[in-house]
Amino acid sequence: MKKLLYLHGFNSSPQSEKAQLTSAFFAQRASASIEIVVPALPPEPRTAMTKIKTMINQGKNDVVGLIGSSLGGFYSLHLHAQFGLPAVLINPAIRPYELLQAYIGENINPYTDERYEVAPQHMEQLLALKVAADDINDQNLFLLTQTDDEVLDFRQACELMPTAKLWLDYGGDHAFQNFAKALPSICQFFDQIKRI
Repeated sequence: MKKLLYLHGFNSSPQSEKAQLTSAFFAQRASASIEIVVPALPPEPRTAMTKIKTMINQGKNDVVGLIGSSLGGFYSLHLHAQFGLPAVLINPAIRPYELLQAYIGENINPYTDERYEVAPQHMEQLLALKVAADDINDQNLFLLTQTDDEVLDFRQACELMPTAKLWLDYGGDHAFQNFAKALPSICQFFDQIKRI
């Protein structure tokens, strides 16, 4: 069975609402030919990327695309550039090495109650994953963003991927309000990619 990796955001987990909605929606499709895999990503970016890349490499041709939310969107963009995988990016963090400076120190994951440290070197690890516009293929990207995201400036993603397929909602928030309405379009995007 073909697999899509859903990469959750910072301080999130596979139990997040969007991850659960995505898994359920794809499982209920008539063909059910695509499985959503939602790995629990460790807080350290280098360790998270090693885990994801191992899954892609071990999956051979089974992993056919990525769905990433917030920090998971940043990771997905890097993996898209490296592996050529189509990706759906939901309110993606474009500069998390700036955004997450405020979280350096101890944090608590609200889903797992896990306590963990965000270290200054994590920002360096994130910066090392930054991709340039020349390294991405807009035709294999679907950007979903909302203008009233209270965490990120949605314009950063639009400027980096000016010709990507775009779902732009005026209003909303960082959690991406009414996400379920976008799921049929996400399915259609992957259906149209020849590798699926």
